[in-house]
Amino acid sequence: MLEFDLPKEWDYNYFKYCLFCYGYLCVIDSPKFGVIPQHCTLGGYNVFYRPAWTIVANPLMTAGNGNGKYNIGVNTELIALQPDYSGILDICMLHADRLALIHEALIMNLQNSKLAYLFLTDNKNAAELFKTVIDEIQGGKIAVAAGGRLAHPKTGELRYQFINNNIKNNFIALELLDAMRVEFSNFDSKLGIPNVSYEKKERINTAEANMSKFESETLLDTIFETISLGVEKVNAMFGLSITVKKRYDTGV
Repeated sequence: MLEFDLPKEWDYNYFKYCLFCYGYLCVIDSPKFGVIPQHCTLGGYNVFYRPAWTIVANPLMTAGNGNGKYNIGVNTELIALQPDYSGILDICMLHADRLALIHEALIMNLQNSKLAYLFLTDNKNAAELFKTVIDEIQGGKIAVAAGGRLAHPKTGELRYQFINNNIKNNFIALELLDAMRVEFSNFDSKLGIPNVSYEKKERINTAEANMSKFESETLLDTIFETISLGVEKVNAMFGLSITVKKRYDTGV
C-alpha cells in the first residue's frame, strides 16, 4: 500500500525487508559504501525514552565509531514502521497460522468425504481380488467380473459394508473455504488494503462502506505518518530526496 522513491544505489528489497519485518532501519554514511540503509539494534534512551543510538553489525563495512555505534540525530537517523518500532510479521504470522489450520481441516474433510468400503475376508487371495476389483471400478471400467470368493459362502451376499455413507452431512469444505476468504478479508482490512467484507454478503449502504474504509485505514495511517517522519529526518541529515506515498487513493 506504500510506494517509495529511494536512491538508485539502495537495494529496494533489503530496505523493505528491514522496515516491514524488523520494524525499523537506520541510515548511515559509510566511508566505503556512502549513504546507505542498514539493519541495526537499538540502544540507550533520550529524555523522551526513545532510542539514543544504534549498533550496526556488518562485516563489510567500517564501523561508525570504531564499534558499530551510531548516535541518532548526530550521525544516523531512524526510519521506523510504527511508533513502538515493531514490524508487521506478527500480523502476518497470526493470519498465516489460522489459514494453515483451516487448510489442514479442508484437506482432512475432503479426504474424509470419499466413499469408503470395508471388505471382510479371511482369505488372502480374496483380499487381493477385492483390491483388484475396486481398482478397476475406480479406473472407469463399466463392468468387472469377479469370482465367487467375494461372496459369503452361506448367504451369497457380497462381504462388504460402507464405512462412510453420510457424506453430505459431513461435508464442510465450502464453509472452510468461506472461512479462508474471511481470513484474507480481515488481513486486508488490518493492513489498509481496500476490500469488501466477505462476512456481509447482503447489500451494504454508503455509511457502512465508509466505516469499513476508516477501519482499514487506521493502521496504515499510523505507519504512513511514522515512516514520513523518519524519511523527513533522513533527508535533512544526508541531503537526500526520499519520498513515500500511498499507492492508492482510498478516498478516506
